[in-house]
Amino acid sequence: MWSLLQRSAPACRAAARALRSNQLASRGLATAANTLAVGTKHHGFVVDKATTIDELKINLAELTHQKTGAKVLHFDRDDPNNVFAVGFRTPVTDSTGLPHILEHTTLCGSAKYPVRDPFFKMLQRSLSTYMNAWTAHDYTLYPFSTQNLADHRNLMNIYLDAVFHPKLTARDFSQEGWRLEHQDPKDPNSPLVFKGVVYNEMKGAMADIQSHFYFTLSQSLFPNSIYAPNSGGDPAVIPSLKYEDLVAFHRRYYRPENARFFVYGSAPIDPTLEHIDRVISSIERPPLTDADKAPVNDLPSLAEPKTVKATCALDPMGDPAKQTRMCIAWGCNDVHDVYTTAAMKVLSSLLLDGSSSPMQQALIDSGLAPDYSPVIGYDSSLRKASFGIGVQGISAEQIPVVEKTIWDVLNKVAETGFPKERIDAIVHQTELSLRHVTAQFGLGLLQGVSSGVFQGTDAVESLRVTAHMRRIHDEAVNGDLFQRLVRTYLLENQHRVTLIMEPDANLTANQATDEAARLAERVEVLTDADRKAIYERGLDLAAAQNSKEDLSVLPCLSLDEVPLETPYHAIERHERALPQASTTAGAPASAAQPVAYPLVTRTSETNGVTYLRLQTVLDLPKELLPLLPLFSSALTWQGTKDKTMEQLDQEIKLLTGGVSASPQALASLDELYSYRLGLGMGGSVLTRQAEHLARLMPELLFGTAFDRVDRLQTLVAGNVTSMANSIVSAGHRFARSLAVAQVTPMGAVSESWGGISQLRFLHALQSQNKVETVVPQLEAIRDRIALGSTRFMATAEPAAQTETMAHVDSIAREFAQHSSSNVTALAEIKGTQLLPATGSKIFVATPFPVHFCAAALPTVPFMSTSDSMALAVAGNLATHGYLHREVREKGGAYGAGANHAADLGVYSLFSYRDPHAHATLEHFTTSFRALVDGGIVTDQALHEAKLSLLGDMDMPLDAGAQGAGEFAQPMLTKAVRQARRDALRNVTREDVARVAETYLVGRPLAQVVLGPAASADAFMADGWEVVSLEL
Repeated sequence: MWSLLQRSAPACRAAARALRSNQLASRGLATAANTLAVGTKHHGFVVDKATTIDELKINLAELTHQKTGAKVLHFDRDDPNNVFAVGFRTPVTDSTGLPHILEHTTLCGSAKYPVRDPFFKMLQRSLSTYMNAWTAHDYTLYPFSTQNLADHRNLMNIYLDAVFHPKLTARDFSQEGWRLEHQDPKDPNSPLVFKGVVYNEMKGAMADIQSHFYFTLSQSLFPNSIYAPNSGGDPAVIPSLKYEDLVAFHRRYYRPENARFFVYGSAPIDPTLEHIDRVISSIERPPLTDADKAPVNDLPSLAEPKTVKATCALDPMGDPAKQTRMCIAWGCNDVHDVYTTAAMKVLSSLLLDGSSSPMQQALIDSGLAPDYSPVIGYDSSLRKASFGIGVQGISAEQIPVVEKTIWDVLNKVAETGFPKERIDAIVHQTELSLRHVTAQFGLGLLQGVSSGVFQGTDAVESLRVTAHMRRIHDEAVNGDLFQRLVRTYLLENQHRVTLIMEPDANLTANQATDEAARLAERVEVLTDADRKAIYERGLDLAAAQNSKEDLSVLPCLSLDEVPLETPYHAIERHERALPQASTTAGAPASAAQPVAYPLVTRTSETNGVTYLRLQTVLDLPKELLPLLPLFSSALTWQGTKDKTMEQLDQEIKLLTGGVSASPQALASLDELYSYRLGLGMGGSVLTRQAEHLARLMPELLFGTAFDRVDRLQTLVAGNVTSMANSIVSAGHRFARSLAVAQVTPMGAVSESWGGISQLRFLHALQSQNKVETVVPQLEAIRDRIALGSTRFMATAEPAAQTETMAHVDSIAREFAQHSSSNVTALAEIKGTQLLPATGSKIFVATPFPVHFCAAALPTVPFMSTSDSMALAVAGNLATHGYLHREVREKGGAYGAGANHAADLGVYSLFSYRDPHAHATLEHFTTSFRALVDGGIVTDQALHEAKLSLLGDMDMPLDAGAQGAGEFAQPMLTKAVRQARRDALRNVTREDVARVAETYLVGRPLAQVVLGPAASADAFMADGWEVVSLEL
């Protein structure tokens, strides 16, 4: 997977590999048994450094392998969700995507595990909480995490053999990287085309305007460096990569002395070090040259500022006259200067984040632009950090005004700095971030330090957050820290690029023409012998993809290693008596005062943080439904009747860990087409300040000033831009959501909130200047919230729970005061029953060169436990036993899968960045028959599907999310969860065949394809409804 490392932190983009993103809560002190002393030797490693990071509860040790020079970072922490990763510095000199294609091909089989894609197959054979691999600008990393020690050992074996002893066959290179092949490999008369998983992935990635903007800016800001090429690969350049180059690159960089190992958690370190030593000590290669061994040197600065102009695809939903994107970016400090890096991150937040920040006030809140540019803020992921400030959604004529505004704000900050209370708020947010008991701490830690480690940054110093924040606060409050940083790195810095990117309506068509020309140029010079070889290689690849393999070489956990009982986070339910409000002497208490309200509490070790949430079930007329997402986001955007958003933003950051709201559609678990509509709201806060969160939640719900139309217009415009930009990276989610919307009413509601329908709705409000007209409707939603059925949840430590419940009393009292009826009087609202659509086919024309396909059909309610779990198994088997081979390996799509959404009662399928939509749609339906015929439903495959699904059931949760599922769905009790777990273990091959025959085979499918506009006519000719993103 190629990773675009953007602005504030490394982020893994794309989703071909299973992302099991929640890790077990990290909650205690480091383990004494894993403490390593400086100078001691362990299985060929010597400890160079050892220290304790108190605020992170980590013992950190840095070790060097004496024979090879390999480095290990060991983060010893009392967290059973252990993380392991191995990575290599992989600098590039061109845009062939060599390290990215090597990352894919490395995972296609190894000496000990000579099967196709053992990485993907191990997703089924383990209880991993995360498995992935990614390629960044200058390094490649292979991480996994698991709570099971046997699993940890198995996966470490797989990963180490993959990176140090991969097969790296020419066949795998052609499948994963690129190849010339007949459109139909079996027909030598069919046209020759470019194929390859990475080739198609990067066609989709570079159609993403955000990715295109980032790389154009990176190339301009750091020319003639390893950061100028596209490490993921430019589709125009990828076909120049040769197989021999891949093998040579692996031999050059995938070697012990260039390796960095990351080990996190509470697992004993000795067995891990022993295994690493055994693997790398046997590898004999010529020593690295000094140039290959050294990290990236500090990058030279530009001699003078420059302006770069580029083009991007036209957004069909945007105003053509307002699609200019611009950004001023600076090359800043050497990231080895850890303190300056920490201070610049704080400066970025103070300058840009939220309505209390001066740049957002001047650029966004003012209405000058609807949103920041795709690159924004401080980025320390490269050897030289950078800082970007810009906007998108403006006209070319506005560029001088935007530039002047940016410089004016910077000059003012250089003169006056920031108010002390804003600096205090950043310190407060940092303290909260360190206290949160998160489920993915280890992976987050790895992502935070990995780029710096490969660039030679001191890992220990980069993690001393508290010390850095204390110094930053002192130098900012008592000195002129931020004024100096603004002058040094922004105002007076000549290493500066202004990127202006304007839309080109013909860009996508021109790219297709260019690709056709490159293809024709290659085909034209082919000899008869070349053509014969291409045809034979195509047949050979197809035969290999269809061949049966001996998978017994791969380790696999047994079901005996999985707990019989489902994990459960205990909650308590209360009918909480609400104390009567005080009244004026002689006056009766309000008749609207409720006698009691429903409260759920969870008592847990939360490290001094309290979590509050509420859920209101609403009775909304149809015309208000599409407005619920806008209502939710407006609560923390508009400000209230008594406070500006600037004041509220400052208050939220200074006193809480944040507040958010979202619309909710909750399925009836025992009735297929019924659901409840609602609004959820929640936040976190240091326990000592819980009263402020309890005050802010109702203040936002009942006091938001929706009639500030200028701000509402900016919010709508920003939401349109954000959603439109996300389609190319999450097109499969949009496609699947639209398909599900055709077969279930709850799916239709959810799609109207977060899918293509919501995007079109908001775009209509914006383009037709109708934002002002929805103010009364937003206020009507607020009125209905007061009338809704509301329940509350509080998660706190034992000593704080009594006081926390009193704080919830104050929220419930506010609800009562805004209601004309008892707050619990309204029964749950159920949606009207609706027969599913039969065979609907929708093609959504996009400006992107790849397809995203989806299909859906209704099945059974959640409480039909046996069939529901058998369908879940069927989806897993279809994904791993059929769709991965047919759609990804053969078809070249970046990903494909099927699953059963038990709460909705919907079975759905999808493909991602897919070059062959029609073939994929056929594979969707033939996968049903494959389940019935049993060819993919072997005993071993059934075992692996159960293991994978049990792993999903056992995914750990953040402290604030524990118990929230049962709070939202009261029927989702421990007994119900256990019944589903038992039913899963009892699914048979006959059950899979039966549910596939009953609910899938021959049933009409709702089908959706998001694809290039040029394909619209062909789909229309086949009877599809064609929808354009352009209104």
